[in-house]
Amino acid sequence: MTMNLQRYLMAALVAALAFGAAVWWHGQRVQGAINEAVEADRKQWQEQAAEKLAAAEKRAVDAETRAGVALLETRYAEMERERLRLADLDRLRSRNDGLQRTLEALRRGGGQAGQAAGGAGLSDAAPALATALSECSGEYAEVAAVADQVTGQLLTLQDYVREVLPKVLEDAPGE
Repeated sequence: MTMNLQRYLMAALVAALAFGAAVWWHGQRVQGAINEAVEADRKQWQEQAAEKLAAAEKRAVDAETRAGVALLETRYAEMERERLRLADLDRLRSRNDGLQRTLEALRRGGGQAGQAAGGAGLSDAAPALATALSECSGEYAEVAAVADQVTGQLLTLQDYVREVLPKVLEDAPGE
């Protein structure tokens, strides 16, 4: 009977070892499947996070670009208004210079230039010319003050455009 018992114990030991090995192998397979599933989920979450981050960055760049373009458009409109003011200033300078030349010609001619043209002499034309020259000089001074004020804004704008435009173009999507 000892022999049977030894065989039985040996068979039980082999069966226990086989069962233990099967359980261990099954545990390894299950752990591998769990690790693969976790890794797949991690990759999926990373891809989704990267997509969301890229979309957020694109929205931020788009918003910055729109804001930059809006600012540039505003500044361009200001520059256009300044250009028109400067054109008005040039027109007023020309008018002022013309009035001064006419007044000087009347002074030099002693009123004869005005009388030869069929008009009144220097004494009659002087008050009208002085009034016109005064008005023109007043407008000229006002426009010059505005031009001086806007010159600083224009220089600031030019500095801003030189600084921001390369950054906006560098960060623009699709480049």
